Amino acid sequence: MRPDLEILSQGEEVITGQTLDRNSAWLAGQSVDLGFRVRRQQTVGDDLADLTQILRDIATRSDVCIVTGGLGPTLDDLTREAVSQAFGLPLLHDPDAMRQIQAFYAIRNRTMPDINRKQALLPEGATRLDNHWGTAPGFYLQEQRCLFCFLPGVPSEMKNLFQQSVRPRLAETFTLNPGQLVTLRTIGIGESDLETRLAELVLPDNVSLGFRAGLDHVETKLWFPADYHAAERQHLAHQARDLIGDFVFTIDGLGQPSGSLIDVLDLELTARAWRCIFHETLSFGQMASKCAGRPWLLGSYCGIDPATLTATDAQIMIRQQLDLPLHQSLAADHAVNLTVELQTPTDTTQYHHRLTGSSTYKQNQAAMLSLNDLRQWLQQH
Repeated sequence: MRPDLEILSQGEEVITGQTLDRNSAWLAGQSVDLGFRVRRQQTVGDDLADLTQILRDIATRSDVCIVTGGLGPTLDDLTREAVSQAFGLPLLHDPDAMRQIQAFYAIRNRTMPDINRKQALLPEGATRLDNHWGTAPGFYLQEQRCLFCFLPGVPSEMKNLFQQSVRPRLAETFTLNPGQLVTLRTIGIGESDLETRLAELVLPDNVSLGFRAGLDHVETKLWFPADYHAAERQHLAHQARDLIGDFVFTIDGLGQPSGSLIDVLDLELTARAWRCIFHETLSFGQMASKCAGRPWLLGSYCGIDPATLTATDAQIMIRQQLDLPLHQSLAADHAVNLTVELQTPTDTTQYHHRLTGSSTYKQNQAAMLSLNDLRQWLQQH
């Protein structure tokens, strides 16, 4: 049986929506990959009584709880105090933590404010987690059933501390059998259409199917038990790919090279030693931005007459053409017919799309669909 894990975020700015809680989403993904069952994600504001009670409740029901935030030096950083009250543990000065905080300021030629001394206080019995990226040390604490892991809320510090200290500790402490996740990434098809296409896919009882829609692509997720046979997992994933069709641009989780759409294009174009020029009428530079730094991109042109462009130095040119003037195409109340013309030295191929939504959404979709058209053409030739 997989051990239970909870994630608790602390901070008024998180609970009021001033700051998006991306920490919890990232930690949940990491925890599932390790083999935990994530049972709850909670957020609590800067209220000492609320935080104290939640910690007491979690201690009785979960095997692990990862807590982020509330380890700063100011009055609204209450995590240490809440731990002290929840479990009757005095806060003790940690000299090593103090030296690390002082060194953080000294190396930057800054004077440490006195309020930062608070960050060197840790609950009695806690194990310090050294923070080499900020001034807030984290700490472990076993209380009743639960191993608590307290991490700072700054995302870069939280992620580094988790990877360096928490992940290895969890792997050593618990017997984990992580399941296998296979992800089919698609462009140009929505979740409802994906589910319709996969209606014929027969899933064993111990395999689950899910979807996640993002701005750039949609993911179809197949979860397999840890002991699921690799050949059968691959067969089922390929069945799903065949049912979805050419909307799939990559499959993650089968041990083969995968990645983003740009990574797929990079492999195809590099293998051919081909180069590209983009003429972006609607995406207006977003294609080039997504492909920045790739040696096969010669340039991108926006808002000029496509007839003035030549493909002399490139094997492929992509031109976007609209059925409406650009200012109307960017209006939220106008649907746009987008033609993507792909020119090579030997032929010209056109792809057609209909876009709706806000100007930002249509611009991003124009970029992604145009790049996906290039991917489809390359894989078919």
